[in-house]
Amino acid sequence: MSILLNFFSDLELNSIDYCHWKSIDRMDEVMSSKTDIDLLIDRKHVSGFNKVITKYKAISVRPRLWMEYPSMEDYLLYDPSAGTFYHIHLHYELI
Repeated sequence: MSILLNFFSDLELNSIDYCHWKSIDRMDEVMSSKTDIDLLIDRKHVSGFNKVITKYKAISVRPRLWMEYPSMEDYLLYDPSAGTFYHIHLHYELI
């Protein structure tokens, strides 16, 4: 099972409400890391999400200043068995 499927399973096991709201019509590209993953979570689940993302040793990254958006964070999730990085856009609200 890919690290990404394990990650989503852990979100559900930890009762973290999330919505993968973009690129859902291109899940093959998401699963092969050809496009980013946009997740929307409720702010009340931030602590639980941080626990899960830390378990996977994801790297918090900062975009260039002109590419920053309010209420959004970026993470890189590395799958060592596949040598693949997944880029996660974590949204707390849609603006």
